[in-house]
Amino acid sequence: MEKSGVPLAVYRHEDGKARTVLVSDGLVRWLAPGRTREDLVRILDEDMYRDVHHEDVVYVATKAKDFSKIEDGCYDVVYRQKLYGNNDYRTVHAVGYHRYLEDGTKCAVVVYDDVSAALESNGGSRSDFEEGVVEFLNTDKVDPFVIFNADTHEIYMVSASVEQVWKPVRTFDSGIKVEEYFFTPEERDRISVDDIIERGETIVRNPRTGKDLIVSVSQISWRGRNSVFLRICEHADRYFDPLTGLPNMEYGRLCGENYVEDIRNAGGSPVLIFFDIVGMKLYNSANGFNQGNEFLIDFASCIKKQFPDNLICRFSNDHFAVVADSSGIEDRLNIIRKSVKGTVSKISMDLYVGICNIEEYGVFLDASEKAKLACNIQKKRATTLSAITTRNCTKTSSCRTMW
Repeated sequence: MEKSGVPLAVYRHEDGKARTVLVSDGLVRWLAPGRTREDLVRILDEDMYRDVHHEDVVYVATKAKDFSKIEDGCYDVVYRQKLYGNNDYRTVHAVGYHRYLEDGTKCAVVVYDDVSAALESNGGSRSDFEEGVVEFLNTDKVDPFVIFNADTHEIYMVSASVEQVWKPVRTFDSGIKVEEYFFTPEERDRISVDDIIERGETIVRNPRTGKDLIVSVSQISWRGRNSVFLRICEHADRYFDPLTGLPNMEYGRLCGENYVEDIRNAGGSPVLIFFDIVGMKLYNSANGFNQGNEFLIDFASCIKKQFPDNLICRFSNDHFAVVADSSGIEDRLNIIRKSVKGTVSKISMDLYVGICNIEEYGVFLDASEKAKLACNIQKKRATTLSAITTRNCTKTSSCRTMW
């Protein structure tokens, strides 16, 4: 068979992987000039889908795995692949069937055919699989998603658009699991796929880019198997304040601990700073809500200028919060307060600030409530420029007001 001019390969299934037994001269001729039979065997064993179009990889790999599990099955796929060392894609038709060797070993014989010319002569029509929903889902036009087994996490399908937002750490291969495809061994210790499934929707930090990924989960049946449909996107309006563009309280609940952990890892002491603008209701009554909205937008910009690398959230109305390192925050808070007090208006504006040491609580919303309580105590005492430690807001002195 090795001397055959027909492009073909014989594979043996070992330990869940396809191992190449032999390749024909015809298949070797699909390589770039100068490449050898040994090169082709190494490619097929180590990175079989290296030259397959990224939109077709998951489809082909899934078909191959299904074929390996069926005793009398037939492997029949059409896909795009780079051939002859060129960068343009050719259309390949692959047909496979099972055969037994004399020693009883089951092998798969796959015959390949470059059908590009035939398709072009027929007006560029392509195989039946491209006419269905799988072809549509398997393009860059669809929002990123992953379909995988609910129990084993084996991936059944990945949209081509996933790589735009979440670069896999391994080349896709049949039988690969979500954890193996997306996470390094170190990252698997920090991110649990089971936790993501349990939450239904959450925000995960991309461990390589640092950007947020919003993942939502639906339980589905995929070809008769209990599966998970995982959608991935980089932004969702429901986690952001429409007026200022800042993250909202729900975002803080889901992601606040990431920012806290960043500060801790850098050797800092994380605190939550709670802002309550004094006189906002009167300002709206005197100047109108449009002017009030402009004031809030300017206030948000002022906070961002002083805390450009920190998590800043607008909770509701005139309440804002920042997660920051405790070091050197006083000067920045004084600048923000000065900006508020300098507002040109017949209404006297001011700012209450409550500060809570997150180290003692570890939960974003809990720290927010403690810092808010410090603000409320400041209101009751009508404190302005004196620094107060509010021992009665918690059992310790970890919450305080600024002025």
